Amino acid sequence: MADTVQAGHSRVWLIEGGAAPSNTPVYMGWYKVDDPSWGQGDVTPVKAPSGDNYNKFEEVDSVEGAQERPTFGITGLYTFSLSTLLRLTRKGCENDIQAHIGRCTNPQDFNRGWEKILVFPKARITTYSGEGMGALNEEDKKATMETGEMSAKEMYEIVRLTFAEILGAAATREITASIVCDTSSCGDCGYESDGCQKVFFGMSGASATPGTKPSVIYSKDAGDTSGNSSVTTLFSNEYIDDMACVGGYLVVASQLGGLHYADISDLLAGSGVWTEISTGFVIGKLPNAIDVADVSHVWIAAEDGYIYFSNDVIAGVEVQDAGVATTQDLSAIDAFDTKNVVAVGESNAVVYTTNGGETWQSVTGPAVGVDLTAVYMASGVEWLVSTAVGLWRTEDSGANWTAVSLPVTPTDISKIRFSNSTVGYMAITVAGPAGKILRTIDGGHSWYVLPEQGTGVIAANEKINTVAACKDDVNVVFGGGLEATTVGVIVKAKGS
Repeated sequence: MADTVQAGHSRVWLIEGGAAPSNTPVYMGWYKVDDPSWGQGDVTPVKAPSGDNYNKFEEVDSVEGAQERPTFGITGLYTFSLSTLLRLTRKGCENDIQAHIGRCTNPQDFNRGWEKILVFPKARITTYSGEGMGALNEEDKKATMETGEMSAKEMYEIVRLTFAEILGAAATREITASIVCDTSSCGDCGYESDGCQKVFFGMSGASATPGTKPSVIYSKDAGDTSGNSSVTTLFSNEYIDDMACVGGYLVVASQLGGLHYADISDLLAGSGVWTEISTGFVIGKLPNAIDVADVSHVWIAAEDGYIYFSNDVIAGVEVQDAGVATTQDLSAIDAFDTKNVVAVGESNAVVYTTNGGETWQSVTGPAVGVDLTAVYMASGVEWLVSTAVGLWRTEDSGANWTAVSLPVTPTDISKIRFSNSTVGYMAITVAGPAGKILRTIDGGHSWYVLPEQGTGVIAANEKINTVAACKDDVNVVFGGGLEATTVGVIVKAKGS
């Protein structure tokens, strides 16, 4: 079968209001996507007089113009029912459009009926038009059509992923945390990257002190090769519970050992030096999780309901909430922006702020008396929260909760990470035990088990503890966990 896409291979899906846990994709069977266009901005040369010839000039530099928004159309049959396109035009809000492309699959199966997807997020109708609305004679008789000309935030593809185990020789012990600390670059500053090259994995220590200390496995080529940096400021019986990229530093959080950092460039060069951050921490209230809105807005969830904040994490932290909103241990935290943050933890604890932490308040979680394990903010008011065995969503800051259906029954949900507002990943373990990674392509409304049809499998590992998504490529994700009693495992899924 030829590897070429034909016009009849695509179908349109609409996610009204944009991809989000509460928004259901709708199949638009009588519509098509018209040819997209995405201007990247003109390039203006910078010239200087030639050193070889009078009245000649040489290009010495160039100035890039501003990237434009992708534009495209949605055209469909105009029916006797109320027009969806006209309603969306009148409403004037942003929506997500997905063109699912396939051949031998069911086009109405949102999660499986495609070979790849072209995504237009935050698309707004700029012009509505109709064609063939009337006839004056028999020659004019034809189907009436309607078109919505659209402008989107960006355009990218989702493809099927293939799994492979990587860095097997390096993962000698359990992998407990992971993060991608990279951004796409054309090499202007000496480093060319697709944004998914610099990846880090936290690995547990071994034996009693002094034993083998926890370490960070690092790779600067997306897992093709690696190095190992012992976190010298931790003890062998302390774990790396979470990781974050803060400016040019990798910061690791340990519930038993506190907060520690190393320069990312030094780590990748094999000369990383670890320093403990102790300023501002209260004895016995050490960190379980960390999240970063930007380099000057860092939040840390800790024991006994403590929440710390830092605008300069290297200099230390300050207490924002001293176990007032809740006294339960907080195990996960997510910052949507510099104002809205949610933390969850033991015994159904959910606390949040809408003012950057000036005040924190509690709300009843989705599962009374049950520990909450992970959290993701789709907006200031719409969140996903997990227990070990289930996933829940709220559209109103926890006033009401709705269970999210999962394709398998987990025994542990340990981490939720999103590449962007549409594509996200979840690390889970099911009975067996067996580790799995779930994927969502509609903002968390629905999930399915990776990999997609016939494209490799994860080995029957004991558990998957962590996932690391790549923000510059939704088709790259890393995972880590425990393959045997003490041996770790690192997997990578990527598309092609």
